Amino acid sequence: MIDRECPVCGTTFKVEPSRLAHGRGVHCSKECQYAARRAAPKKPKVALICIGCGTEFERLQSELDGHVGGGKYCTRACRDIHWKGDLNPNWQDGSKVYKRGPHWQSIKRAILKRDNYECQECGASGGLHVHHKIPFRMFDDADEANHDDNLISLCPPCHRKEDAKTKWVKTGDVIIRMEAGSYAWELARKMMANDNAERKAAA
Repeated sequence: MIDRECPVCGTTFKVEPSRLAHGRGVHCSKECQYAARRAAPKKPKVALICIGCGTEFERLQSELDGHVGGGKYCTRACRDIHWKGDLNPNWQDGSKVYKRGPHWQSIKRAILKRDNYECQECGASGGLHVHHKIPFRMFDDADEANHDDNLISLCPPCHRKEDAKTKWVKTGDVIIRMEAGSYAWELARKMMANDNAERKAAA
């Protein structure tokens, strides 16, 4: 045991060397430890403006460093309300992303009826999506994208799994299908990131 003097109250106390090695055993009691924390100078906070509602708020720099994309919204609730359109990181300027061509709703109803209103992966019913096997954005023609052979009924969980396991890239008229996490996909991601950086630099 080692004798120590409490920096708060001056009391001499004994502590195990192993506690000191881990940054513990500085104070004689929890009360003195809490008193030292209260007396410590406050860490400066960074002043920010919420991109959702415009409210001014503050965050510690350590909080911003520990969260990728942190400091944009004042609260999680505010983020959930405003996380859409160009404020969403998945936003692609609205071009061909959420549009499915003419008569999409009638096409969707026909596919659900064809598939007996059941998920074609797990057999679930209710709240089904109609999934494009090759993504709609890969096509220049809506009729081609919405052809029966390219559409399938899936429940939301199966739809998410299907979207996650396959990645698509279009180069000119060539559509390339890649497995998520594969070497080809990681290489394509790097190439797309470099292309985006070059376009921004040229703008």
